[in-house]
Amino acid sequence: RRQAVLRVALRLAIPQLVSVIGLTFAQMVTGVMVVENLFALPGLGSMLVTDVGNRDLTAVQSELFLLAAFFLFLGLLVDLLHRMLDPRLKNATIGSGAFMNDRMHALRVVLQSMWNRAGGRYALIVMGLWLLVSAISLAWTPYSLLATDGFNTWGSPSSAHLLGTDGVGADVLSWLMAGSRTNLMIAVLTVAVSAAFGLLLVAAMVSRHGAFSSVSVVVVDALISIPTVLALILSVPFGASAVVIVVACGFAYGLNLARILRPSAPLAARSAYVESAIWSGAGPIRVFFTHIVPNTLPVLSVQLSMSAGTSLLAEAGLTYLGVGVGAGVPSWGHSLATSVRFISIHPLAVVWPGLVVTLVVIALNLFGDALRDA
Repeated sequence: RRQAVLRVALRLAIPQLVSVIGLTFAQMVTGVMVVENLFALPGLGSMLVTDVGNRDLTAVQSELFLLAAFFLFLGLLVDLLHRMLDPRLKNATIGSGAFMNDRMHALRVVLQSMWNRAGGRYALIVMGLWLLVSAISLAWTPYSLLATDGFNTWGSPSSAHLLGTDGVGADVLSWLMAGSRTNLMIAVLTVAVSAAFGLLLVAAMVSRHGAFSSVSVVVVDALISIPTVLALILSVPFGASAVVIVVACGFAYGLNLARILRPSAPLAARSAYVESAIWSGAGPIRVFFTHIVPNTLPVLSVQLSMSAGTSLLAEAGLTYLGVGVGAGVPSWGHSLATSVRFISIHPLAVVWPGLVVTLVVIALNLFGDALRDA
């Protein structure tokens, strides 16, 4: 029995055991914030709690990026250990290599198809530069965000300040680089929230329960008019923060997504292959994500890319109104809001952030179009 348990049963149980250990380790890392504050220990957890209390969103973003990277690495390590500990996974991956190769081949075809289009090439280049600048800004900017040049408050572009300085002598390029990661976070989270909320509403609307589906349609139509004031409502308890932008935009674009997908999703839900999948024993969740969502991907890709671009415009507008990102937090909208009041004095201070927002929004819209065509 001992040999059977150690040689057979334990080997079969180890992959699940590794998964549990990985999840527990991740939970312990998040629990470090409590432990470090309880015992006054220096570390990332205590720094994160302190920065959240001080509303230092710039530092919080960097610390959360680091934690997210650690969790991604931990997940990759668990997957690699699974393949090492369970030869069946390795053999299955090799045996079903056509499956993986088909997916990788499809990805290469999509990227190549997007690259062959002028708009897609422009979108991929701009988005690649955006990601690169956001990553670099985590470790380096030409000047500290707190550094000011009192003798050069409205400096024109020069070798010292490539894009000039704003009204307090701060380097415009440094603020735009640091703001790129704030706007990237807002765009990514807005897309995630709007996709999750929108698909949840679509799933309710294509439900096979007629009353539930009808109520969902009415609710979507009723709520579409609310998001215009949602940001102002959320700013009361939360104050000016990126959370207000993400929640308000995600809610609004999720409703829009559900409304736009309403014609195509029910058609897919009533198709013959969905009926076949249901009679074959597939559950509603599997049917929805395997058969219905893929048939809405052309429209979905365009709408999500538009929601990412519109969230950048919303960030600029809400920050100007005082309900966007907080004061002192770098963002493209913050750079616009602080300089637009002096557009008659120093127009270049407005041109650079406005140009960056314009180029990126165009790239996001073209990205959705190219992805739809591909």
